[in-house]
Amino acid sequence: MAQCTLPAHDHSICNDPIRRLHQEAKAAYHKLPLEQRSQALRLFKGMDQNASRGVTRTEVERYSDPAVKAVALSCFDALDADHNRKLDFWETVTLAHILRVPGKLCGECSTLLLYGPICSVCETDNCYPEEEP
Repeated sequence: MAQCTLPAHDHSICNDPIRRLHQEAKAAYHKLPLEQRSQALRLFKGMDQNASRGVTRTEVERYSDPAVKAVALSCFDALDADHNRKLDFWETVTLAHILRVPGKLCGECSTLLLYGPICSVCETDNCYPEEEP
């Protein structure tokens, strides 16, 4: 097993890619200037149309840019840590982090690969294209 190189943290996240994503997103959020953090909170509140303190799949679909909508919706269930069918503020921060940081997509169905080279949707295990010399 590879040695963890992240700063001090709960090492139980090391083998859980979603928890690790949440941790990375939260750390990136806290490094943002105050104005950008405030803007993120305003955006979350704007998306949360019914003030339920959570963003539903419909709200994500309504407010997502068409270029990233499919990726945002494919990540929704995996990011919903408490399985309440809505993303709380921190889960939404993680979604924004995923959309900002380049990731790899499945070559078969274009789902964002959150769990490594095997697609969790179509179960293709040959998702990473061959590197050209």
